[in-house]
Amino acid sequence: MIIDILKEPDWLSEAAALLNSQNKDSLDNILSNPEKFSMDSVEASSMLKSIIEYSKATRERLNVIMLKYNDIARYFEAISPDKSNVVINFMRFCKADEMLMLSGDKLERNLLDFMLCCMLDEFTNELGASDENESAWRGKSFEEVLSYFAASKLSSDYKLKLLDLYSNRNAVFPRFNQLFTEVIQIVQDCFYIIKPEYEKANSKLLVPETVKRLITKNMGMSQFIENEALTVNVNTQIIAFNSMCANITEALNFHLKIGLYFEILADGKANARFNVDAMAELFKIFADKSRLKILKLLMKRKHYLQEISNAMELTPATISHHMDRLIESDCVCLEIDPNDRKIYYTLNTKGFLIIQEFIDLFKIAGGQ
Repeated sequence: MIIDILKEPDWLSEAAALLNSQNKDSLDNILSNPEKFSMDSVEASSMLKSIIEYSKATRERLNVIMLKYNDIARYFEAISPDKSNVVINFMRFCKADEMLMLSGDKLERNLLDFMLCCMLDEFTNELGASDENESAWRGKSFEEVLSYFAASKLSSDYKLKLLDLYSNRNAVFPRFNQLFTEVIQIVQDCFYIIKPEYEKANSKLLVPETVKRLITKNMGMSQFIENEALTVNVNTQIIAFNSMCANITEALNFHLKIGLYFEILADGKANARFNVDAMAELFKIFADKSRLKILKLLMKRKHYLQEISNAMELTPATISHHMDRLIESDCVCLEIDPNDRKIYYTLNTKGFLIIQEFIDLFKIAGGQ
């Protein structure tokens, strides 16, 4: 395994993270509920001291400059239920650096595709959308998108934001560029606050065994990372300090984004897994018929996404959502088949063992 780690933060991603209120909520949640991470309030405040100071400094400056951008501030407002905002979601859809370069017909085309993508779960059969036939839903006209849009179950607030963004695209996107330029300057200016923690985290990630452990432990992909030709591009995230995500390319490149304190917080959360609230969340995973049917399928053999989608008669996007929850609960893991190079889902006994251990506690208490 080859580790290629960024020497400094991805400033555009950090700027986007600062404009995303979900990350502020993450910090507030940990400080309000430290017991979920096997800490008390003093320990949590001490461990997160630098990120608290960094968050305060950057957000104070952000609040000041946003006064100059009242005309586009509405696009960055959090929308329930997941508190996302339409600009950040669009950036994820077409990649952050690419979004800021869009204009004219290309901007319109990407926005229409994005609007339709937001509705794929509801209209897959009619649109013919699938992982293998993306072209079936891309390229629709505004009138065609609008016909699906009207019947969509998206929240009214989100619909209005999307239509607003599309209608005013030529005016607001140059303003987005100006805003991001200033926000990038903020995160760069305040970097000195968190730099020692950032460098400390990066030094740990230079060790291949550390990266292997993180990927295996939190993403269930041990077989894939044993490939000696694999290059892992690592990006340590500051503002999204409690997140971890990966993107795998056909060229055997593994792009790993890992939060500054992700491993510490993940281990703390694992140690607190018998917390009543944590166990309640785990049992919610099984309170869904679709997820139970998926697990029953995986009892027979491993499946790839489209197979599960076909068997369940649900869209790939819906199945992907369920699989994220099952992977998060350690009930399912990913596996790369060396022959066809497809990503398969298979059962992970770790999550079931946690439940078994929890049930065993009651057996012991009952004298059985």
